[in-house]
Amino acid sequence: MDITLRQTRRVELEGVKTSIVGQRGVLLPAIRHPQREGLIQIQLTCVEFPKHGRVTLILEVEVDEEALHNLSVIPVGPGVAPIHAMLALIDQLLKGVKVPARQLLQLKGTISAADSVYKPALLDQKLHADPAMCEESRAGLLLMLGIKPTVSTDPTLPASTDLEQWPRADIRCDKIETAPEAAFKILRATADSWEFNALEFEAATGGNGLVTMALWLFEHQDLVTRLGMDEQKLRLFLQRVQSGYNDNPYHNSTHAMAVLQSLHVILTRGGILEKIEGPYGSPEVLLLAGYLAAIVHDYAHPGVTNDFLVKADSPMAITHNDLSPNENHHLAAAFAMLQDPCLSFMSSASQEVQRLVRRIVIAMVLQTDMKLHMSTITTFTVRQKILESWANSVEDVLLALQTSLKVADMSHLYSNWKVHTTWVGLLEEEMFQQGDLERLKGIPVSPMADRKSNGISAMQVGFFKHVAFGMFEAFVAAFPACCHILDKVQQNAAVWEQSPSVAEEACS
Repeated sequence: MDITLRQTRRVELEGVKTSIVGQRGVLLPAIRHPQREGLIQIQLTCVEFPKHGRVTLILEVEVDEEALHNLSVIPVGPGVAPIHAMLALIDQLLKGVKVPARQLLQLKGTISAADSVYKPALLDQKLHADPAMCEESRAGLLLMLGIKPTVSTDPTLPASTDLEQWPRADIRCDKIETAPEAAFKILRATADSWEFNALEFEAATGGNGLVTMALWLFEHQDLVTRLGMDEQKLRLFLQRVQSGYNDNPYHNSTHAMAVLQSLHVILTRGGILEKIEGPYGSPEVLLLAGYLAAIVHDYAHPGVTNDFLVKADSPMAITHNDLSPNENHHLAAAFAMLQDPCLSFMSSASQEVQRLVRRIVIAMVLQTDMKLHMSTITTFTVRQKILESWANSVEDVLLALQTSLKVADMSHLYSNWKVHTTWVGLLEEEMFQQGDLERLKGIPVSPMADRKSNGISAMQVGFFKHVAFGMFEAFVAAFPACCHILDKVQQNAAVWEQSPSVAEEACS
């Protein structure tokens, strides 16, 4: 089962016993620590070895019991009948608990994909079923979950999780064909279109949009075969990345999937790929780097801004010396995963290809820091006016890719009006949640983060005028095949200007 056990918000206390709700609604038994208050132990007895017997794993999780009473936990996914999830939702609403939009979206997808509201989905019918074992060994399951065995029922077992010490096992892996047919209908119709609706697709996949979209693109671009990558490791890596995205209103795996699809269309239909291919990267390598950058560009995002991390003296800010702590964290955490032999799907590629992909991904993701926005667009605007070819230097190739990701990162600005305002509303809620946290911590509330004042929906006219237009106009001037983007941005901006109160209401 694809399980995430990182977030204390997924803990629901019931007397002395506890349930941990995993990424797909899987309940795991847990007990309070007998000696340390605020610490619970989750026991996983999930790995069988023919020669050694069963391994019992203990994971310890810190919890804030007071904060848990105001948090919403709705179990959804395989093993949970939709009717039980709906009853849990009603119970939360009756208690006055605010249910995050992300949970409602997952519940909607579960209900729409269900054959019966009274029967749980079969585990083998979903992409988010059992990711099972890595091809190297059964210890791959432990690595996927990020769990280190600390207790074992068999004292003869080796203490290390070194892959060489564990018995090998048959490979079992989810297949993309297990995704609902409704998701494939959307992919076939709009995966290569400017009109793609990420929110609709996420619901159709039952909350597995990023994995499904990524596997579809890798398959249809034939990247695995052309670059000699390991498909089983790629699938496990994508599952791990998707489960590693936090359930923020905006910066979540759905957003990453939307950015991935948008970047794919920009690079392929927008003419960027054909203008940058050359001595600094073959088309397949550039596509791989672009896809990977989009997939991980907000990985493990904490749901707060860089400024918040810095002024709160967060470990992320300390680690990265206050320099783009979010973006540096996304990259460091993602590339750390690729060091895992169970997930290193590019390990068969040449060192030259691996180094080039890493360089491109780092350059692209770091430039998504909005503090660098004006300098990036100024540089791009100057270069596009004087360049005869974008493939003359690696710096120009990187600049084209960096700006492409920035455009894709704001793709909701050129989505249809309903999708656009939905995303604006989600981003506004995420900012308000940051403001709530700032108030609790006793630090100044950030601009547009105060629920008692105007949020970002009230600032959209200025955002389009002073931030968005300059980027989109320069980008379309350099790559005219992307003209659809500018047309849609201008249409949405016009609605904000003509009826700002109506537009703000659409975001609420």
